[in-house]
Amino acid sequence: MEFNPNSFGSRRGLKDVQNKQLSLAREHRVLEAQQIAAIQRLAAFRQQLDLQHKQLDEHFEAFEASQVLVEVQQAKFNLVNETIGTNEQSVDNLLRGLQSRLSASKKHSASLVEYNKTLVEVHALKGSLLEYNNLVLQDALPLCP
Repeated sequence: MEFNPNSFGSRRGLKDVQNKQLSLAREHRVLEAQQIAAIQRLAAFRQQLDLQHKQLDEHFEAFEASQVLVEVQQAKFNLVNETIGTNEQSVDNLLRGLQSRLSASKKHSASLVEYNKTLVEVHALKGSLLEYNNLVLQDALPLCP
């Protein structure tokens, strides 16, 4: 039976390797948790984006309907104005139609802003914001040859 002791300081090196392995495993768990959180945030943003797109469509349809209402009220106003002169009721109806169109336009614009903000968040989270906007970063060229 032969006894060959480990060389001096080898335990410290082994301990360092084990510590690095534990640290690496801990870092992997942290990265996995961050990845799961990013996926969940992306799913939530995607769901929010779908909801905002539906609202955007609804507000646009309301705007189109109010536009038709304004056109009808304008035609009635013109007809009444030509036949019997200015009528308070026809002016009031036209103004209400214009107010309705303005309100629908505001709602559509606000929903468009919210949709675009959420879209930016989705692309920022995915890391595709520059690509989405057709931007390319290039390394700086040296000033002097």
